[in-house]
Amino acid sequence: MKEVKYKGVDINIYDIEDCKNSSILVDIYSSIDLEKDIVVQKHRRYDDEYFYKYPCSFDTETTTVLEHTAWNISDEPVGFTYLYQFNLFGSVFMFRQETEVMQFLEMVSKIFVTSKYCIVWYVHNLSYEWQFIKDWLNINIDSVFATEKRKIVSFKTEYNMAFRCSYRLTNMNLEKLTQDYSKFYVKEKEIMDYDLYRDPFTELDDNTLLYSALDVLGLSDALQGFMQANSFTVKDNRPTSTSIVRHAVREVMLSKKYRQQTKDVIRRTALDENLYKIMLDLKAGGNTHANREYVGLKLGNLGHGDFTSSYPYQMICSNAYPMFKFKEHSFMKDNVFDYAEYYSLSKKYCIIARFEILNPRLRKDKYVPIPYLSLSRCFSQSGACTQLGYDNGRIINFKGSIKVAFYDLEFIHCFMEQYEFDGISCYDSYIAYKGFLPTSLRQAVFSYYEKKTELKGVVGAEYEYMKSKNCVNGIFGMCYTDPIREVIQLNPETMLFEDDTSALSIQEQLDDYYYSKRTTFLAYQWGSYTAMLGRVALQSMIDLFDPHDVVYCDTDSCFFLHPEKYVEVIANYNKKLLARYKCNTAEYVKNYATTKKGIDKYLGVIDMEDNADIFVTLGAKKYCQQIKDSFEITIAGVPKKTGSKIMANPDNFKCGFLFDEECGKKRLIYNDSESVQRVTVPQGTFNIYSNVAMVKTTYKLDITDKFEALVKYTQDIYENSFYFK
Repeated sequence: MKEVKYKGVDINIYDIEDCKNSSILVDIYSSIDLEKDIVVQKHRRYDDEYFYKYPCSFDTETTTVLEHTAWNISDEPVGFTYLYQFNLFGSVFMFRQETEVMQFLEMVSKIFVTSKYCIVWYVHNLSYEWQFIKDWLNINIDSVFATEKRKIVSFKTEYNMAFRCSYRLTNMNLEKLTQDYSKFYVKEKEIMDYDLYRDPFTELDDNTLLYSALDVLGLSDALQGFMQANSFTVKDNRPTSTSIVRHAVREVMLSKKYRQQTKDVIRRTALDENLYKIMLDLKAGGNTHANREYVGLKLGNLGHGDFTSSYPYQMICSNAYPMFKFKEHSFMKDNVFDYAEYYSLSKKYCIIARFEILNPRLRKDKYVPIPYLSLSRCFSQSGACTQLGYDNGRIINFKGSIKVAFYDLEFIHCFMEQYEFDGISCYDSYIAYKGFLPTSLRQAVFSYYEKKTELKGVVGAEYEYMKSKNCVNGIFGMCYTDPIREVIQLNPETMLFEDDTSALSIQEQLDDYYYSKRTTFLAYQWGSYTAMLGRVALQSMIDLFDPHDVVYCDTDSCFFLHPEKYVEVIANYNKKLLARYKCNTAEYVKNYATTKKGIDKYLGVIDMEDNADIFVTLGAKKYCQQIKDSFEITIAGVPKKTGSKIMANPDNFKCGFLFDEECGKKRLIYNDSESVQRVTVPQGTFNIYSNVAMVKTTYKLDITDKFEALVKYTQDIYENSFYFK
């Protein structure tokens, strides 16, 4: 046994010899109260399941050896495990080789009678650990649950022990999770030197042992707080963060009071395969883009408008959702698209349709800072953008024809307001009556927003606040979950995932989702419409400003020049938005919540964040801002905290800046081994199975030559409109 100290408390660390030669495992089992510490999952159709209530945890520490270095003579880097750590009911066990782990789990299974009482090991990022353990752990093949071939959610072993991914459950990194939910143990990143070579025979210092112990102790500690805040235990098996809010909302919508209403609306909004495929063509996320006029320029005093809970606002206050069956309706009259009829029917109906558009280009009568149409949304293209007609993914000028699907509101308020063309035809068009989402769903959404608002900053209500905040953030993901999943199965011989060719057809899966499943309470198109309504709302914010004042937008926010000009404009926008929310008494759901200070916080209004003293952008998800003495970067793939420290100031935010390997950006290389590799070092021999090599990498801040040419062309034209600091 080894011992390390943390906050004045001794942490005992046991190894395999302690398990064999002491009574530690028996002592732990003896301390368990089988009446209080066992929870039961009741089942109607098969036997009840019994679980130990405590969320145990498992983690590994790994080393990567680069190609052609040390003993690795291969052309690829190789990863391997040098330490396995377990938190078993508050006691830490550490092992150096997989043979010790197998012995430990076998001993635990016998002493803790896991054949009757299941132990659940939570692993923070199970997908990573899976790659190292799948070849030698006695996994129950039929129990493996994966959403993609490299995304493992859970599995069980033959000993009836469950391994579940706590990262998928919480959607937080371990540092953040322990800071928010742990009562005592937290992750301590600073005490570990990740760059040292370690193998199963390396003597580990106290800092390494403490770091590794805190990872599992902190995870279990945090999970207890997280489960308490979200009102579930290990028996409930919430696989993902979205599943937590899904379960809570489902309980409301399928309660005795609302069940029949929910089932009726689900069946009347059911999609068939053709409609579902149109929905896939319509699929798009938030609108994130930079005005080419200001790319690479150092700007000062930018306003920053941000919608208050944009997606929850749409779900509660918008009456533009498809609430009835989509019916086919043609808008082509004598081979001509009847836009007048399309516009007229859009007042009453949701419209989805595919379009073929000839030579689409931005209108010449006005400057468009954020072109709406992405080339990637076009499911068919014949031709190409002109030399200066491609704005970092967006269409400025396309020569030829495109095929793209639109919802009614984005077609009218975004596409038609920005683009002109030489020809257009509309096909595969359907209409459905508009309306509010089910009142039960809207009330559930509001309840989370209300709790989040009321509990923010309230001492003693931190858990409840975090629960409500996470649920508000998870509601959109819950609604936009695709009912059709790629079906994969694990090949027990190779331990690799393969496509399941025996899976049900799309239509069979849709029929099962809308008609057979007793637990279905959401229509897929509602999530799709929420995303679209968010984009249309953002466009309405962008349109408040002079086109040459718009600098950058991202999903629900916009940065703009001369904020002093728009104080009254934004206030009037908010007034009109609040006045627009009207519904009858039966459908009414509150659109505001009150803070602990008595301030009403309305959904959907534009809130002004602190002005950015300095702002620079090089495109979507690529910008920096300085507010007083605080400098922060946002670059997709570069850790925000470390990257900001390396860059240091906005003067460095320009093409060519190199984030070195110390920025924390890493590249994962998956190695799937068909056989065991034996490695001999002076201290002994160890095995390498399938693994992940984690290689530090650099990141160079840059833009494409094509985008650079467009930026230069645009800035040469509008150079007199720039606002320089």
